[in-house]
Amino acid sequence: MIIDPRRRRKEQHIPIYIGETEVERVKTFKFLGTYISEHFTWSHNTQQLLRRSQQRLYFLRRLRKFGILTEILSNFYK
Repeated sequence: MIIDPRRRRKEQHIPIYIGETEVERVKTFKFLGTYISEHFTWSHNTQQLLRRSQQRLYFLRRLRKFGILTEILSNFYK
């Protein structure tokens, strides 16, 4: 990861090579469970957290729609 805090610099960095292979430049990557973007914004990380939480709560919402008791819903959640 190349970190260049100067905002005025608009030119591209020269490619980095390991051996004879060029290192791929990516817009975001995951490090210790957190998505880091090239502009250091939280938007991609927040979107991923929201997507995962919606997936995990989908069945809970479906069960609540069918009128399952709250105690059973909390056991299912745990």
